[in-house]
Amino acid sequence: MNLQNMLAATEHLAGMLVVMFALAMLWGLASLSAWFVATFIKPEESGRSAPRAVPPPAPAKAAVAADDDEAVIVAAAVALVLLEHHRVVSVRPLPSAWGQLGRRDIHSSHHLR
Repeated sequence: MNLQNMLAATEHLAGMLVVMFALAMLWGLASLSAWFVATFIKPEESGRSAPRAVPPPAPAKAAVAADDDEAVIVAAAVALVLLEHHRVVSVRPLPSAWGQLGRRDIHSSHHLR
């Protein structure tokens, strides 16, 4: 190896070391700030209330049909967000034109002879 290649390699090595040092400093700063918040700032001091506990799920009263998968997913999402009693009355899919657009694109790409 000649001297010019070695100098270029050391420049790249020095740059990589600077980047690694900067990342280590950011990691240390993030860890230190997380420790500081966990140690010195309590939820009641910051004006925020403590997080509510998630209530246990209500027992199922009837078996859910396979067609009601969407309703079960929506009910689970509502229960997770609201954390209180709820009732999902109906679930309807939104009309979408994606299927029509896809069929139109496919049919328009075919050339009749």
